[in-house]
Amino acid sequence: MVNHAYGGATALDLVPQLRQISVHPGDVLVISITTNDLAHWKQVPLDRFREAVTEVLRLTSHHRTIFLLPPPLDPARQHAARPAQVRSPEDQLRYLTELIARIRDSSADTIALPADDIHDTDGVHLNDYGYDLLIAALARRLAKR
Repeated sequence: MVNHAYGGATALDLVPQLRQISVHPGDVLVISITTNDLAHWKQVPLDRFREAVTEVLRLTSHHRTIFLLPPPLDPARQHAARPAQVRSPEDQLRYLTELIARIRDSSADTIALPADDIHDTDGVHLNDYGYDLLIAALARRLAKR
């Protein structure tokens, strides 16, 4: 397993990254995008997000790809942790709708986590329980093929 993720990356960052990595037959790509794209200090325009996701799907079309759908944000925890940096559920839904619309026409798979107490104190990142759920869901999905 190789982790190419880095904090703060957006869908726009993923395209050149995918062009630089080596993917071999049998590799599974696990991708998580949208939460950074909608951050108010980044706000990747939806048309550019849409284009980037389309290109990501093109670049990964010959490989098994699983998208980790972002869990619903917890605005109450966000307000408590960083009131000036709240990412709204409405913005998240706009980006998520675009992502799902692109994935629907591809062979990529998705994993969605429940919103049940999976966030760290900032209301955005996963806590230990959230990661446990994520790892279990990913293991089940990988075992299916």
